[in-house]
Amino acid sequence: MSDQKPAAASSPATSGAAPAKPAKRKNRALSITLATVATAAILFFVGRWFARSANLSQVWESIRTMPPEWAAALAASSVIYLLIFPLPYVAATIGLKYWPAFMMRQTAFTISMAVPGGGAIGLPVQYAMLSTFRITPQAAVTTVGIVSVGNLFMTLFMPVLGLVGLVIIGRVTASTIAGAAAGVAAVVVVSVLIGIILRSDSGAEKVGHLVTKLLAPVFRIIKKPPLDMSSRLVNFRNTVVGVLKVRWRWIIPAFFAVQFSWFAILYVAMRAVGGTVGFIETFAAFTFANLGLMVPITPGGLGTTDAALKALLQLYGASSEVAVAADLVWRGVYYIPQVLLGVICFLLWQVVLARRSVKP
Repeated sequence: MSDQKPAAASSPATSGAAPAKPAKRKNRALSITLATVATAAILFFVGRWFARSANLSQVWESIRTMPPEWAAALAASSVIYLLIFPLPYVAATIGLKYWPAFMMRQTAFTISMAVPGGGAIGLPVQYAMLSTFRITPQAAVTTVGIVSVGNLFMTLFMPVLGLVGLVIIGRVTASTIAGAAAGVAAVVVVSVLIGIILRSDSGAEKVGHLVTKLLAPVFRIIKKPPLDMSSRLVNFRNTVVGVLKVRWRWIIPAFFAVQFSWFAILYVAMRAVGGTVGFIETFAAFTFANLGLMVPITPGGLGTTDAALKALLQLYGASSEVAVAADLVWRGVYYIPQVLLGVICFLLWQVVLARRSVKP
């Protein structure tokens, strides 16, 4: 009997396992390359945005010349807003902790505001980050759906609160009534439609059929087949209704907290630059101006919202100089830190991805 051991038993295993390490190294190299390119692109576009749009010198000059106590209040309101900003994602996502939500929210903000076509890019980045933080695809879709609808509803609902405030103090004008009436009508319509969609599958299907009909002329003009909104809204309902039933007590306050902390920056900025417009008038100007966010001309309503805000502040008694300075400081104090934080959070996310890629 020969003492030689058969080689055939180990050969297939060896030949089958040999390509595994090179393939793994190749995938890792590709991931590193893509991450490097993405990071370089983010840094380039953010740098270009700062050079073109940030108005850093004007913002700094306004802050430098304001009383120290107002500068401190402005810094505090900005920090509070930044800390509150991720809360809708935490509230709407079962299993998502605060720090991952903070990273995702700030990264998405930076991409949406500073990168060309950022709105379209930011959405898949959010899905990718949620996946990184162990959130299932179904839960990610639910989160994005709830946050998107919540943001739309708050944009429409806040002007109603602004109008109520103006009525209470007797500062309602004809132009205010006309604009606010349109906002109230929009809130009522959106609320009714959302209620019908969430109530049942048949309700969602009926609303979808109506939306499909309304959008049909648009698709004919652009020569595209119409979307089947019925099935989309039924899927949306089935996706979000379970989470809303369980977590609405946290979701609704989170959205209001974001809005009021955002407004607080404007009010402090207005007082810090010497403005004397009342609290309610400033709040109304803030809510009415933010309707400009629904007109997707520029990222974050940059320019359109600002023009409306300055005009409304002047309508309620601010001088042109104060209105311009208040808007500039408000925009700079909430906008610039978020863009910078978004870059840092994006880089930290790349570190998280790199660490996970080296784990066996």
